[in-house]
Amino acid sequence: AQVLAAFPPMADADAFPGGEKYLPEEGRFRDTALIVSTSEPSRIIGILSRRTNVFGLVTGLTVRADATALYGQPLASLPMDADLASLYGLQPGMLDVYGTGEHELVFCYNDTGILQALWLRSPQ
Repeated sequence: AQVLAAFPPMADADAFPGGEKYLPEEGRFRDTALIVSTSEPSRIIGILSRRTNVFGLVTGLTVRADATALYGQPLASLPMDADLASLYGLQPGMLDVYGTGEHELVFCYNDTGILQALWLRSPQ
């Protein structure tokens, strides 16, 4: 709740599996959503960014094969059809899940294999 108070959202939250998705108005959060737990409204459980350039990954440019070459094989790769993608506000494609301790980093690709978003998520 402190983060949302410091960076107020542009609009009311959108539904998101396991939480609510807020889009802060602050310019540095452009195309980045904070995912807040519905069971613990003061707890941020994820950050989903469609506009990022981090550690060699650039949304809209990086292809899946290049990301795999940089980061190795994911823990899991999950297909994302149109129905599932719409729940997350993404395009259909593939999700590659990497473990980072107690958190997961999910690479979200569109159906042509281009990185469309990075999603850092915490266990719920």
